[in-house]
Amino acid sequence: KTEFFGYANWSRTTRRLAPNSAKNGLFADSLGIRADELNLNVWSFGFGVRGELAKTIWWQGGISWIRNGETFDFVTADSSLSYQNYYNYVAMPLKIMYRYGNRVSVYGGIGFVPQMFFSFREERQWKTETNFEDSETITARNGFNSFVLSGVGNIGVQLRMNKGASIFTELEYRHQLTNSYEKTDSYEHFGRAIGLNIGFTYPL
Repeated sequence: KTEFFGYANWSRTTRRLAPNSAKNGLFADSLGIRADELNLNVWSFGFGVRGELAKTIWWQGGISWIRNGETFDFVTADSSLSYQNYYNYVAMPLKIMYRYGNRVSVYGGIGFVPQMFFSFREERQWKTETNFEDSETITARNGFNSFVLSGVGNIGVQLRMNKGASIFTELEYRHQLTNSYEKTDSYEHFGRAIGLNIGFTYPL
């Protein structure tokens, strides 16, 4: 049995951020306001193929557009500063899953997510003491590792409809294992995400 699948993902993303520990902290810097960054909600999506290895064991592979991020919000009586950071990747998740059931099936899976860095975007908004408001968008490709690796785990439910097509929903946790930034950056950054996938499958 083989299925094509597509899905959309909503995730609450955060990060582990620390001063750079390379070479006894030679490049390290204090976190400053970045220590107060909060979770950011983002959308991702993907598609791929699932195949049956044994009666209840399946493999899954595909291509995904994955986003991580964090946000910052500082407000005083007469001014404010906010920003949202987005880390964008083209990824190829690979998973092994245990699936039980036929028309209604439950499953769980684990795997790895190789991620190729695509771009970084920061959206800034601010208000000054004179009540002037403005915003800007900053994009970058330099200063980031071109490749990162994450571990991933899923648990979900799939409902088969007529003619073999199915819909599914699953919880997903993604844990970045390698640093988002280059070795000489002031910080070490590791993305985290917990979210929900909603999608469909169609037999091939």
